[in-house]
Amino acid sequence: MGQKVHPIGLRLGINRTWNSRWFAGSEFASLVIEDNEIRR
Repeated sequence: MGQKVHPIGLRLGINRTWNSRWFAGSEFASLVIEDNEIRR
């Protein structure tokens, strides 16, 4: 019996990229909130 894998998750890094590209150290929470507000 096979496992079901989401096709986008399988192809990330091969032929698709992440929707957001940023790195945050200690300010992670504020940047997540900001990213969420921008996407609305």
